[in-house]
Amino acid sequence: MKVLHCPSSVIGHAWGLSRAERSLGIDSDVMSFKGHPFGYLADTILHLEKSSWPERAAKMVRFLYQSIEKYDVFHFNFGASLLSTFYFPFACDIPLITSKGKRIFATFMGCDARIGGYMRNHYPYSACNRQHCKNSWCNPLTDRVRKRRIKIFSRIAETLFCLNPDLCRFIPNAVFLPYAHVDPKTWTPKRQRKQKQSKEKIILHAPSDRNIKGTRYVLEAVRRLQLKGLPIKLQLVENTGHQEMKELIENADIVIDQLLVGWYGGFAVEAMALAKPVISYIRKEDIEFVPNEMAKDLPIISSTIETLDNVLENEIFDTQHMLMIGEKGRAYVEKWHDPLKVAKTTFRCYSKKRS
Repeated sequence: MKVLHCPSSVIGHAWGLSRAERSLGIDSDVMSFKGHPFGYLADTILHLEKSSWPERAAKMVRFLYQSIEKYDVFHFNFGASLLSTFYFPFACDIPLITSKGKRIFATFMGCDARIGGYMRNHYPYSACNRQHCKNSWCNPLTDRVRKRRIKIFSRIAETLFCLNPDLCRFIPNAVFLPYAHVDPKTWTPKRQRKQKQSKEKIILHAPSDRNIKGTRYVLEAVRRLQLKGLPIKLQLVENTGHQEMKELIENADIVIDQLLVGWYGGFAVEAMALAKPVISYIRKEDIEFVPNEMAKDLPIISSTIETLDNVLENEIFDTQHMLMIGEKGRAYVEKWHDPLKVAKTTFRCYSKKRS
């Protein structure tokens, strides 16, 4: 069986999943339109960002025909197929792919399926609220496009996966799939250091998008606590590669991930793998889409933008509790985010006979 994950590697999920699929005996590759700013890998990168418009179109079409000859399974991600850019009508390549007997799967990852209007109307905390989402292209028209794409993939894909539980609300019969970009065997916590001489606690926050991640509220909460005299320091890190993040996490006392999305992100998985306690906003209404046992194991310290001050003040100086949460986080990653375990889910889906 030959599998192609394409056309991007958001947070490195496709790469981690693909390497794990290889260990299960699948000939699995990753293709990306362009290089990732955080250094996530792919077997084939077209580097469309370095090409002119005609060159981009030619590269995409050429790769499409090459991949149809080579692969049995196309696993698309982020709501896109190989010709799903503004150069071509959406999913115009799908009839050609399916006519050759190829199988199709798809993974939705976030803003490719999250319906902004619904989120704004139903939840007080959401990255889709206007004061948080500054993307001008995210509007009612975009929501209609998302719904159309979901409908098309629901019709053509044998299985649809979601990396965030809230997306299952918009995608009928989707399978929730944990992030698979962190290998616990290589992301291992160092031995606990001796108690630091300084009592100052380091809070690490590394947003890929300040508005969506709620960075403003992190800055405000830390500033208020510092004015109260608490010995804390915020380390705000941006545009840092996947591997470089390891040392930064190791030196932190606590990690704040995202406060608006309603679930934790890939950064939180990296922190938990290194046994660091993580604060993130967990939306209770979305837990129904997560396996019951996974929900029970969840070690994230949940906080809203309003409660962050109290959560930080109560948690960060309780050293023993923080160590316990960190240990639970490490065990959680080993149990639920090990790429090999996630790959067994996709392998079962690939192996099912077509209905």
